[in-house]
Amino acid sequence: TTVDNSGAFSVNGIDVTSLGDGTLTLSVTLTDAAGNTSSASTTTVTKDTVNPSVNAGVDVSKRSTHTTSTTVSDAAPSSGIASYLWTMTSGPGTISFVTPNAVNTDLSADTDGTYVIRLTVTDIAGNSSFDEFSLVWDTVVPTVSAGSDITTNNPFIQVGTVNDPTPSSGIASIVWSQVSGPGTITFGTPNSVTTTVSANTD
Repeated sequence: TTVDNSGAFSVNGIDVTSLGDGTLTLSVTLTDAAGNTSSASTTTVTKDTVNPSVNAGVDVSKRSTHTTSTTVSDAAPSSGIASYLWTMTSGPGTISFVTPNAVNTDLSADTDGTYVIRLTVTDIAGNSSFDEFSLVWDTVVPTVSAGSDITTNNPFIQVGTVNDPTPSSGIASIVWSQVSGPGTITFGTPNSVTTTVSANTD
């Protein structure tokens, strides 16, 4: 038998409300008015009023299927995890969960924007906890301009422009590279929107 934290506890007529959490062994002895006593019977009860702990994972930005990375534990006196439930609490579209009743799931969105994803965990005793993370679903490509064409005989500074339209997940990387030419191009800061540029061959 497992009892939770929903209020007064009574097991086989025995009030265990004031007893602490843990495994309890209860004994019942019946005595009639004449003093006759029956053999005692015992019942084992796990009293569990402790909510499980859950971490649904860190906030993420995605444009394709996301796999959650969750940690869940049920502290002593553990009655064990009974259920998991993934839900969307807010967002501009619909979230599809591949396994909504598993500790981890693949999920995807049908509309760009910011979503709040919740994992609710319930133990066998009925104690429940939840945790949430933010998902930015972004399938909009960033815009980029490498700047105007230049003719020069000296190293120069080239200024590009970059924009990440809504729903902006932010720019993750910038890379300048040489596409063609007779020699080698050297970039002073190849991972910055602004860089110095020089060539070793006309």
